[in-house]
Amino acid sequence: MTSALLAVFQPASMVFEQGDGAWLTATDGQRYLDFGAGIAVNALGYSHPHIVAALEQQGRKLGVQSRHLVDRV
Repeated sequence: MTSALLAVFQPASMVFEQGDGAWLTATDGQRYLDFGAGIAVNALGYSHPHIVAALEQQGRKLGVQSRHLVDRV
């Protein structure tokens, strides 16, 4: 089967399990500075306490909402 995705890079062989600020920790315990800036990491970082609190608060209200409904959140 041929993939519909264009292979533009070779995936890294490491697996990350945690992020803190601009740092990622791999499953082997090695830490890496995320200089490539994943989505919004350059501005928000990983595990920012304010963002975690907002996600927890929203998760207690409504985690998923169908796009077939009016969005007033």
